[in-house]
Amino acid sequence: MKFVDTTNISSIEDVNDYLQLSDAGYYTLTVYHLVSVVVGLIGNTLVLYGSIRFNAIEEDNISVLLIEALAISDLLLLIFAGLSKWITLITGRWILGAVGCFLQGMVTAYMID
Repeated sequence: MKFVDTTNISSIEDVNDYLQLSDAGYYTLTVYHLVSVVVGLIGNTLVLYGSIRFNAIEEDNISVLLIEALAISDLLLLIFAGLSKWITLITGRWILGAVGCFLQGMVTAYMID
């Protein structure tokens, strides 16, 4: 396994050099990431809305609770990790500061584990 030093990445050009993407590849990655975040937000919101408001999931209470917990966890992951990554892709640098970095890292670690 090869480890790469990413501490010197500070601009969009550095990211492109690190990823070795063309401009078209970079914009494709940005659009793909935005679409996946939007679809995830809409889908998980609909699952929660349908299960809470209309009792649309006809399963036992434990199954419904687990599905709702998974949807909430996925929403938090999309909000903290997905949107912060998309903002970074658009701006070309990390603009959320040290607190945003800490929150994004902690929430992502807790939502994945």
